[in-house]
Amino acid sequence: MKVTGSKIGLLNGIDVQQGKAEQISPSQFRRILQQSVPQGETTGPIQRTNSLPEIHSAHPIQVVHPEKPLVSRAAQILDLFNDYCQQLDNPDVTLKQIEPVLNDMVSQTEFLHRDCTNTVDCPPGFKRITEELFMQAKLEQFKFQRGDYITS
Repeated sequence: MKVTGSKIGLLNGIDVQQGKAEQISPSQFRRILQQSVPQGETTGPIQRTNSLPEIHSAHPIQVVHPEKPLVSRAAQILDLFNDYCQQLDNPDVTLKQIEPVLNDMVSQTEFLHRDCTNTVDCPPGFKRITEELFMQAKLEQFKFQRGDYITS
């Protein structure tokens, strides 16, 4: 498609042929554009240029999440916290039945926190979350062993 100077002016909203600048309406713009580009006209296949060959030779980047196993372990620990809370709220579950869930919760959070602290790739925000999970699990264990959940 070849666009002449007068058509460029018209596409920009200026009537160059009359020697004066005047605004054209959107419908006029659409009509001029349709006249400039005949229906069904194609320029053929897109051809590569030699400009910026490094862009053409670039390989797609694959994002790798090295902390993904840590994140899935954290999700499992949150499920343990949820199970623990549900069992505490259930009057049919005894404290002896709850204790193994609590002990598992504490050990899993301790391992996760230790692994995240020793891993270079662990994001700082995630380290803080694992630390809070570990402290909360230890606090629950302390309250459980102190007898806070014994009802008379």
